Amino acid sequence: MKQLFAWLSFIDHPVDDVRRRGQVVIGILCSLLVIAVMGLFSLLGDPVQHGAAGSIVFSIGLFLSLIFIVRRGYVALGGWLVVLATTLSVVLPQVIAGFSNQSLAYALIPALIAGVVFRPWQILLVAIGLTMVILGMVWMLPPDPQVMPTQRSIITHASLMTFVSAIIGFVASDVNHRAFKTIRDGQHHIAQQHHDLMVINRHLAQQADEQTAAVATTVQHLQERTSVQERLLATVTLQRETIRAMSIPVLPVAPQVVVIPLIGVLDSARLVLLRDGALAAIQRYTANHLILDMTGVEIVDSQVASGMMQVIQAAHLLGTHMLLVGVRPEVAQTMVALGLDLGSIDTAATVYEGVHRIQHTGSGE
Repeated sequence: MKQLFAWLSFIDHPVDDVRRRGQVVIGILCSLLVIAVMGLFSLLGDPVQHGAAGSIVFSIGLFLSLIFIVRRGYVALGGWLVVLATTLSVVLPQVIAGFSNQSLAYALIPALIAGVVFRPWQILLVAIGLTMVILGMVWMLPPDPQVMPTQRSIITHASLMTFVSAIIGFVASDVNHRAFKTIRDGQHHIAQQHHDLMVINRHLAQQADEQTAAVATTVQHLQERTSVQERLLATVTLQRETIRAMSIPVLPVAPQVVVIPLIGVLDSARLVLLRDGALAAIQRYTANHLILDMTGVEIVDSQVASGMMQVIQAAHLLGTHMLLVGVRPEVAQTMVALGLDLGSIDTAATVYEGVHRIQHTGSGE
């Protein structure tokens, strides 16, 4: 049964309002179909009503055809055919069997059906058409002075009831039409907003992907640059250490004799290197004699003189004999002016002379 109802309520149309009207039309057709089947069963035992039974059978076929038409999406066509069929079902018996005062009340049925099926302007057309039908039926009747006032009163009331029903249907249809229009506009607005949001989301996602890719590229470049800088820093550090080592070279010129030539300006950093290098050379080469060659030193101040005296004193503590060679005259004057005690320090003019003295005297004195 549920499947049958689902099949009947399916209207092949994209508009919600049209599908709703189609479902109403199918509901009316099903009700008329049930009434027609019941009427057919009531006439089966009466041989006099064969003509009426044939009309009912025709109506059943018509109702089934209209259901098929409405389900295919032709709701307006089906609605007009339903109204036309109900109007004919009211008019034809009057034309065939004669006028009946009570039968005019059935003219309300097409008006009521139009009120729930049609749009407002279509309902007005149905009301006008029903009024013309009622007037035509009265015009076809033979004049009878005895029943004329009664017929006129019935016609007036029937026409008024038809118009009232049409007006009520018109108002209800107009309200429904406006409501569905508002719903459609709202749905369209929501769909448009959803589409705009989707476009914005895609744009934001694209921007996010682009920014993520840019950030990843930047990070990669920074990592590469950092790696290059680290390698350069390591190279510079190694070169600096090499330069420092070369700035205080240690030359073993004879067994247990080490020469350290000094070149350029001696600052505090180089004096520390001189001290550490001299002590390390004494220990490494088991040197008994350490020659400091000052040929390349042009300037000596109190800081340099003090640093050299510390080197000489540290070497004496290790039992190593110190010998200064290559002292320039201006450097000698500066050292004397600074009041340095050089009485315990042996000197020589050149490295060759100092080495020769150490080898021949053994003590260097």
